[in-house]
Amino acid sequence: LTGTARKINAIVLNPPETNSVDVWVDKMSVRSYPNGSMQILPQLGDVVNPSAATSVAFSLEMVPINGNTNSAVSTWTANMNADGEINVGFPNDVRGDYQLVIDGGSWLKKRVPVTLTETGVFQLSVPMQNGDPDSSGEVDAVDIDLVIANFGGMSVGPNNGDLDLSDEVDAVDIDIAIANFGGLDE
Repeated sequence: LTGTARKINAIVLNPPETNSVDVWVDKMSVRSYPNGSMQILPQLGDVVNPSAATSVAFSLEMVPINGNTNSAVSTWTANMNADGEINVGFPNDVRGDYQLVIDGGSWLKKRVPVTLTETGVFQLSVPMQNGDPDSSGEVDAVDIDLVIANFGGMSVGPNNGDLDLSDEVDAVDIDIAIANFGGLDE
């Protein structure tokens, strides 16, 4: 990458431009904006009905790292909008290095390093691993048992076994839990 104050051992975006700028970093799409909000694009694994994800509440946490002592930002709960985005505003005085922790539904917790600068705003695609309906932080036999126990259930949501958000707990949901067996929260 080129430009002023950009580095990629975490994500730092401080573009001098007034328009958005697209860059690609290790299959992660990042778009910087010169205003005061953050846009997160969870890429939910194994979902057949993405619009159903709007009903899933996600927990978002900004954890200061690398000596950052600013605790102005902590935890939010947010839902994805119809476009598959989670939009979050943060105070203009929040700067420095953070771990963005995102968790929700049957997806394993994901941690992403971010650095907030003067513009401090970005669009971030975060791949999420499915298969943990009991939210224990591990895809294990308990998750497979939970899906089997709710087999045939309609409109029960991801925490009751409808991992693919198809509105029915079926063999596909069992396959998702088995395929992700052993997955852990980050």
